[in-house]
This record gives sequence, C-alpha cells and structure tokens, in this order.
Amino acid sequence: MGRYILVSGPFNLALTMGQSFRWRPFGDGWFSGVIGENLFHIRQVDSRVEYRVGGPDGERQTTHKDDELLRRYFRLDDDIDAIYAGIARDPKMATIMREFPGLRLLRQDPWECLLSQLCVACADDEPDDEPLETATKHLGSKLELEGDVRHTFPTPERLLSDHRFAHLIWKWLLGSEPAWNITEITKLAEDGETDWSELRHLPYEEVKQKLRQFPGVSDETADRISLFALDKLEAFPLDYWVWRAITEAYPEWGFPEKGEPTDCERREASKRAWQVFGEYAGYANQYLFHWRRLHGDEPLPFGTRWRGKFRITPPAGRQLDDQYLDELRYGYLRAKYLPC
Repeated sequence: MGRYILVSGPFNLALTMGQSFRWRPFGDGWFSGVIGENLFHIRQVDSRVEYRVGGPDGERQTTHKDDELLRRYFRLDDDIDAIYAGIARDPKMATIMREFPGLRLLRQDPWECLLSQLCVACADDEPDDEPLETATKHLGSKLELEGDVRHTFPTPERLLSDHRFAHLIWKWLLGSEPAWNITEITKLAEDGETDWSELRHLPYEEVKQKLRQFPGVSDETADRISLFALDKLEAFPLDYWVWRAITEAYPEWGFPEKGEPTDCERREASKRAWQVFGEYAGYANQYLFHWRRLHGDEPLPFGTRWRGKFRITPPAGRQLDDQYLDELRYGYLRAKYLPC
C-alpha cells in the first residue's frame, strides 16, 4: 500500500533521479531504485511523493523511518529557496533554472557512490550502469516488490567474505585495473581507514585530497563523491557536459572550446564557478549538466549563445550594442587560443 510524504518548495522527481545510477523507470510515472536494504517504488503526485517499499520477502509495511530516509535522501532539509536564489543571481543560470524547475541534489551513501562512480568511469563513451547492476546481482542480496527484482549494493564485508569471487566479477565487468582498484579500496574500507561521518565534517578541499588517495579516483570522481555523498555543495565536478556548458555558455570565463580540460583549466573553472555561484556551486553544476545534455552533441550556434538563449548584462555604464558584443567576442577568441 502506498504512503505519501509532502514536499515543500519546488521539486522535480524525474530530473533529480538521474544523479544515481540505480534508479530506472517502472511504468506510469513510477521509478524503481534501491536505498540501503530497501527496494523503493516512488513517483511524484503534485507536491507529494508516493512510495512503496519491498524487501527480501516482497512488499512490507511502510513506516515513519522510511519517510525520514527519503527526506534525507532527497535533501528535503536543504533551504532550497535560499539555494535557488543564490545561484540565480547569475542571469544565465536564472534562464536555465526556468527551463528545469525543481531540480534537487541527492544525498547518496558514500560507499555506494564511490564504487558506482568508479564503475561508470570505465565506460568508453556515455556512463553505463549495466556493469553496476550486474555486479549487484552477483554480490548483493535479493529484494522484491510487485514482481520487480533488484539487489542491495554489496558492503565491504560482503566483498571481502569471498574476495576472489568478487575480484573475478569486477574483472569480468570492468577489466583488470578497475577490479584491482576496487579490491584495494574495499580492503581500506574494511580496515577502518575511511570514516565517512568524519569526512562530512571536514572542509571540502581536505575531503577531496583524502578521496584522491583511493586508487583510481580522479579529480572529477572525487568532486562527484564530495557533492553527491558528503554534503559538499560547493563541489563542482567537471565532466564532458558541464565543460561544454561552460565553454559555450560562458565564453567570458575565457576557456577554450575543446573536448577535455587540462588540470590547470579544471582548477580555474572551479574557482570561477565558486566566484559566480557561491557556496551552492554544486546545484548550479547539475543545472548546467542537464541543460547542456538536453541540447545533444551538436555545438550551440555562436549567435544563439550571445543573443537568443541568454541575457547578457553589460557592466554599469555600458550598452548592449555591437561594440560591446565585439569586445566580448574578441576576449573569448583571444582566450580560446592561449594556453592556460
């Protein structure tokens, strides 16, 4: 039997679900996903979220603890109005936000987020969640709800209890090096080398440095874990789509249009994002991701970037005329061909 929780403020379930690789559509507006030891079916009904819960023996009675779990998972404790107001001070971001009202961040489990990000990072092109889902079938525990069968995410203890089998599964799905990385990370987690609760209370830069010590964790992966699992809302992961959004929508930032930023450009882009969007740059990051990905792989026309899609606000004393646009274009093209 379904249960409801009330959501105050803007909320769009379908937009929000894309941040975790374990959610999938389940017909008629429902989504199927696993949080901890529970299989949830969930959908949005106006300002309410309806859900059902399944376990090893099928559907079970929902409780107030499930309400609290979902409220925490969907970050319904965030002051979303203050966050939106903060990042919408940038006129371009305000335009993008009107196109995607109600996008929220998820608060994911750090261990699951870490391994999930390592798994999808192995994809040659678009992130692929199939290896992750296959791994849970072999290494997790079965859950069921209304004929939908899913599996829990394997804990470090479960992976180490049969570490040779687990290593073979990762190697089969991801290759030798990622499998070795996951095995080493699992040993570190089991040995108590990582206190996720402590990391949540450390400054963002210190958290990122600690995450980078894990085998196979890049700057981008560390930023994703910091943002999606460790409450570091200033984290600004620079994946393919966010980098495209920056170079095409914010040419005044001075970054060249190319497929992959250098380490120097990553650092500078993050600094610029913090200057423009402030302490909630992570929310702006996800808006940029959804907006740019919606437009597909074709480059946005130059004129669209300048006049049609965004509002360009000249500094005090200047007019939005051809001379001002020419100056912006000159600065953009000059930056495009200069090294960082």
